[in-house]
Amino acid sequence: MVRSLALVLAFVPLIAGAVFLSRPEAVPQPVVDFRAVAAQAKEAVDLPLSVPRGLDAWRCTVARLDGSGDATVWRLAFLTPAEEYVGLEQAGGDPRRFLAERLVGWVRDGAADRSAGGWQRWVERDEEPADRALVRVRDGVATVVVTTGDYALAELFAASLAPA
Repeated sequence: MVRSLALVLAFVPLIAGAVFLSRPEAVPQPVVDFRAVAAQAKEAVDLPLSVPRGLDAWRCTVARLDGSGDATVWRLAFLTPAEEYVGLEQAGGDPRRFLAERLVGWVRDGAADRSAGGWQRWVERDEEPADRALVRVRDGVATVVVTTGDYALAELFAASLAPA
């Protein structure tokens, strides 16, 4: 019985090693040409779309226009060189309704709120680590910049935004 157990235990490291080596590597995020998508989207909607300028080392992983009419939302997602997530969402129509739906589970970060440039700081409630957001309504368009990083990262992205 001891020899049988020893024989079985001898194969455990071999099986574990085979399973470990057969795991697929992390799938890299695709890189999307957000400028080309923005050019097409601009023709499709009457919404002043924004895109970042000067963040060439950042990788865009999502660029799309969701919905139609008043429910249209322009979405961009980026990974920074440090692998932090930064996302952009813009919606026209009824910006207050969009924000009420988008910011469920978020609260104003009054302790850190400087509201610079018309941006308000928001933080995800009851999440650790909490995502952060900058929110602004200007000329009937709601803009939300969300990040897994700190407010400085969101502010850097927000400052880089320019018309598409």
